[in-house]
Amino acid sequence: MIQNFKYLTHSEEDKHWGLYANVSGFAQINIKEIYPPEGHPDEYFFQWNQGRILDEFQLIYITEGEGIFETKHKTYQIKAGNIILLFPNEWHRYRPLHETGWTENYIGFSGEIAKNSMSFFKKNDPVQYIGFNESIVNSFKSISQLAQEETSGFQQVISGHILFILGKMRQIILNKSFANTPIEKTINQSRIYMRDHLSEHINLEELADMLNISYSQFRGSFKKYTGISPGQYLLQLKLQKAKNLLVNSTQNIKEISFNSGFESPFYFSKVFKKHIGISPSDFREKFN
Repeated sequence: MIQNFKYLTHSEEDKHWGLYANVSGFAQINIKEIYPPEGHPDEYFFQWNQGRILDEFQLIYITEGEGIFETKHKTYQIKAGNIILLFPNEWHRYRPLHETGWTENYIGFSGEIAKNSMSFFKKNDPVQYIGFNESIVNSFKSISQLAQEETSGFQQVISGHILFILGKMRQIILNKSFANTPIEKTINQSRIYMRDHLSEHINLEELADMLNISYSQFRGSFKKYTGISPGQYLLQLKLQKAKNLLVNSTQNIKEISFNSGFESPFYFSKVFKKHIGISPSDFREKFN
């Protein structure tokens, strides 16, 4: 057995930051070895017949071997490439199979930002397959090193790695249902079209028809894939282009409004102020 773990301290400043780590660890459990290994505090250690409940979030990334994970509601077969998501106050237990063992990387964390970020994942779907992702493995290794060194500000740097892992997980999970499918190609084609024809009047229903898909299916799939509706996506592109032209060109407001795809200078000014907080002319003056 090879294991390396560290239980971490945190200050009031770390709590105020919004995300802080409680424990970081790595373990390589060989065939037929006892699990969990000893040396952990009572609130973390558990016997299989009792399981445990934690007062924190945890991510447990299995990169080798197989095992089992159980909640009150379901039993999951674990394989390399699975990541287990633990939520506070939820009973659970897990272990590698005797005939395979496993390798685990884990991080326990708390905080308001942690609650917000973990709300994007479902308690009733706590096991996700993300495959072998080198960037996630590297983040776990960086967290482990930072935890061992425990230099000033280490909690804030660790929190950045945790957020990266969560963001990467969400990206992988969201893209699984779309990867290499016709709808993914359609969404990407629509985004390219919007960018290439931004100065023109784009009718999204006509765009969907041009891509041979119903508008309702296009809108629903687009929002699921990107997190925003095609209308919101197009508006953000228009505003980005308008801001760039306001700062980096000598075009007047009327020219910028039409070159950014808005129907009229009046509508452009109204939408710009609503979303950016100031008028186009004030924005130009502020950044020039």
